[in-house]
Amino acid sequence: PARGFRHHCLYVHRDSGLRCARDLEGKRVGLNAWKTTGNTWTRAALREEGADLSGVSWWVGSMDRSGRDAAHDKPQVDLPDAVQPVPPGLTLESMLLGGELDAIMCPAPPPSFSDERGLTIRLYRDHRRVEQEYYARTGIYPAHHIVVVRREAFERQPEVASRLYDALERSRQWWQSRRRGLAETTPWMEDDIAEATRIFGGDWQVNGAQGNATLIETLCKEQYAQGLVTREVDPADVFAEFERSLHT
Repeated sequence: PARGFRHHCLYVHRDSGLRCARDLEGKRVGLNAWKTTGNTWTRAALREEGADLSGVSWWVGSMDRSGRDAAHDKPQVDLPDAVQPVPPGLTLESMLLGGELDAIMCPAPPPSFSDERGLTIRLYRDHRRVEQEYYARTGIYPAHHIVVVRREAFERQPEVASRLYDALERSRQWWQSRRRGLAETTPWMEDDIAEATRIFGGDWQVNGAQGNATLIETLCKEQYAQGLVTREVDPADVFAEFERSLHT
């Protein structure tokens, strides 16, 4: 239900001189939560470019004092040894601006990124090009959420899975067929839609385990490589029953 590239979610101080993934090797990087899928994909993007993250010093805490990331402002448990909480009274943004962090990763820009003269800039200046090149290399448009069904509900009424899937699929197709109606959102929205269609094809957000096999397998491998799980999960173990119920 939600997708987004993550290269544009990396921010550095304007004067840092940092420009790419490998520039973050051995650096101090802050993030608003350790185990979220979004930040998993951001670290995966760094690894995909060949960055060695083993020497990075990670700090977890609130991005700023606005409360925008309140959903992640909760105790972080089971953190790896290289990850530590932000000290009381500090935020990721204040540590970045104070020189205590070299970079931060967060889903929304910090307030100091507010204009062209802001002290915070993106690690990747031309993030759109970088994200397009990532897609060209990997075929992955990162997904960040998933719809699940309780096992007892599925076992009691197996058709609930296919009925829910069909409803979500119809909703997606309805949106897809009408997305050009968003043309007034910005003066160049039609051009953006045309460019996205050229890059992705007509279907930007295909549903189902089969249509997302590469994405799911990559995420499972990254979760294991990043120490988020103790064994590499086989996607078939999670989706097998669901897929059989859909005959896909």
